[in-house]
Amino acid sequence: MDIQELRYFLAAYDSRSYARAASLLFLSRQALRQKLLHLEEELGSPLFTSEGKVLVPTKAGEMLNRECRPIVFQFDQMEQKMLASSPKMSGELKIAFGIGAVTFVNPDLLLTFQENYPRVKLSVMENSDTVVMTDVLSGRTALGIVGAARDLLGNADAVQIQHSGLYLRIHQDNPLSVRQELCPEDLDGQKFISFGEQNHAHQILYRECVMRGVMPHFVFCTQDTRSAKQIARNYKGITWSCPPSRMVYEDPDFRLARLRVSDPSWGTYIISRPGVQHTLAERLFIQHMLRGASDV
Repeated sequence: MDIQELRYFLAAYDSRSYARAASLLFLSRQALRQKLLHLEEELGSPLFTSEGKVLVPTKAGEMLNRECRPIVFQFDQMEQKMLASSPKMSGELKIAFGIGAVTFVNPDLLLTFQENYPRVKLSVMENSDTVVMTDVLSGRTALGIVGAARDLLGNADAVQIQHSGLYLRIHQDNPLSVRQELCPEDLDGQKFISFGEQNHAHQILYRECVMRGVMPHFVFCTQDTRSAKQIARNYKGITWSCPPSRMVYEDPDFRLARLRVSDPSWGTYIISRPGVQHTLAERLFIQHMLRGASDV
């Protein structure tokens, strides 16, 4: 029994799914299952049973969770302190953010990672979702963070760090401004200022509207959020917004509403090249974001 096997067990215990746990650990489902089988053989008892697609801990699994969780936590704390001054924790870590994704992630997470590992130079760049995908898959950037539905990420390795809804900024003179939640049908014919086809939010909205036989009037597309807001003001229209919890200040000319879409996989994802062996800094960054990101 080693500490890594216990981490794998806790990931499966918390997610109640081999597939979900494997995704969080950037492992294949088969590789995770083999590692847990080895742990079960060593302990002489099964740790999970399955009810449909849901993992249910056995009595041995519940006992192992109680006993190993504080040990793994203490080990992780010790490892973090030791690695903070390690020569391996040096150099530059490039993170590419999709347009808008940076406003969905708590910026304190980037600051605390830099504080924990001061020898790592964290370089953050913002670009369209399509460019982020291209840069990550080509290896120009180590990791990307984007808002997306899972099927928009292609063959990239991806782990969802938070569930994040889609939010709209609606001019106060627009009749829809009294609504707190909208569906694509409500946007039919509405003047909409979007981020363009290279943005995942635009792609998911367009797809949902086509499915329903409706379509906003995309009067302008720009990746400049300030320009989008100003054009929406001029047209008394609608544009994208960050979540209310991430608003720096409120604009009296606009109201916020959540856009309800049918795809439950929409959220914020960390992406990387498929099958790539992550560096120590990259692994710790992913773990740091998974622990600290919260749904918005």
